[in-house]
Amino acid sequence: MTAECRGPASFSHDDASQTITLNAPRDLQERLRVTRPLEVRDEHHRYALCAHKTRMAQAIEQARQARADEESWPALHYLWQQHPIMDWLSDRVLTAFGRHRAPVIQCPQMIEGEQAFVLMGLIANRKGQPLLIEWQVAVCNAGAWTLQAFPDFVARTRLKAGTLANRNRGLDTGALQANLPGAVAAMRHHMVALQRRFAADMTARLSGTLADLQRLQARQIEQLELRLAANQQAEQFKKTRREQRTQHIRKVFDEYRQWVQDSMTTEPQPFIQVLAAAVQ
Repeated sequence: MTAECRGPASFSHDDASQTITLNAPRDLQERLRVTRPLEVRDEHHRYALCAHKTRMAQAIEQARQARADEESWPALHYLWQQHPIMDWLSDRVLTAFGRHRAPVIQCPQMIEGEQAFVLMGLIANRKGQPLLIEWQVAVCNAGAWTLQAFPDFVARTRLKAGTLANRNRGLDTGALQANLPGAVAAMRHHMVALQRRFAADMTARLSGTLADLQRLQARQIEQLELRLAANQQAEQFKKTRREQRTQHIRKVFDEYRQWVQDSMTTEPQPFIQVLAAAVQ
């Protein structure tokens, strides 16, 4: 199947060859200009991205066989998550909605009167780095809240790109807005319980890591003493050397212990983000 879309970023896609061909709009052209070397950029700003590994291998081999006066960069780009065009697309999607806003999806497969909120919960460490990410759907039916794993909700409601029509008409979101705190509360309760179990496991691992560091530090001090004992220099010199090296070893291990503790200790409150809402 081949399809084409025209607009600010016109593109065509071929399902059989797993290829998307995109005419880069102005903002993407500027991004590629500063992130990609000259030989990678197309003079007509048209890019073909392919997820078929065999076709990619063939394109790379063909480029290798090119003569010195021919284009030596593959005609196809590998379609994967780290490609700059995918970064650009993600930014486009994120900026389509303002702060504290989320899309509302009409899903005919949902039960009449049912409301659903797609939520992401994140547990971070003291350094602000995510340690655990959880996607859940808070479903409200007849005033009762349940949480459903996102893949299970997608399977039940057939919530999939290309299967839902965009009717381009406004919806009364008053009821959704009123129920939003309940959805967040249900997700928070789930994430707090998850955080406690996860933190207990991390605490046990942290204790083992700190014990290993303590043994390693003691081993470093022991090695220092052995080297000093074999040194024939004056005792005063060895005393000064011992103090300096011992202080350095303690400083290095203290800093690393702090880094380990900050990395393996979770924040008590999870971060929760509303990604979307769905109604029938």
